[in-house]
Amino acid sequence: NLWIARPAELPKSFPVEFGNDVGENCYGLIEWPKNHIVKLLCFYNPIDSKDIRLQQEKNLISIFKACRQNNLEFLLEIITSREYETNDEDILKVIDHLYRIGIRPDWWKLEPLKEQKNWLKLDKLIVEWDQFCRGILLLGLDKPMRQLSRSFKFAQSSKMVKGFAVGRSIFGKVAEKWFSGKISDTEATKVMSDNFYKLCAIWNKNN
Repeated sequence: NLWIARPAELPKSFPVEFGNDVGENCYGLIEWPKNHIVKLLCFYNPIDSKDIRLQQEKNLISIFKACRQNNLEFLLEIITSREYETNDEDILKVIDHLYRIGIRPDWWKLEPLKEQKNWLKLDKLIVEWDQFCRGILLLGLDKPMRQLSRSFKFAQSSKMVKGFAVGRSIFGKVAEKWFSGKISDTEATKVMSDNFYKLCAIWNKNN
């Protein structure tokens, strides 16, 4: 009963490009197992150039339609802060715009909003466009525990937020020490496990 969100993009591609197991025209999705959620990371900001935005939108529409045709769930991860400071209004604008051009992901994976009132705005926006959206996962972006705790607290007002996906906050610094030989396999495993349980405790406290 594992929930698997499988990357569909070439890592760090901008504009977003599809991985080899997806293919340029998304025909590769025909062979994906039905229990694999198609996860696409797209760096998208309203102040990107028009040419960049149009190319991104073309690819987003293409993979969204391919997911529907192949009966696969689609998780769209949007990061607005590739080169810019994260801004709640930018995130809201991007989501509204993507809905307007016909993209309706089953799941969103988003940067945490900085103001609690904007979570309510986001809930309203999503429900107005797609009442069947399954929900939102929170990004971590390698933030420290204290900052994630604050983000979790603000997100508790949202009915759409279902969980978090904050891998680097759990294993980032641990991996650096492990690769440099400063800690053993056992130590690395314990620290990552402790980090995960701490985050779960913070999440459960706020939800």
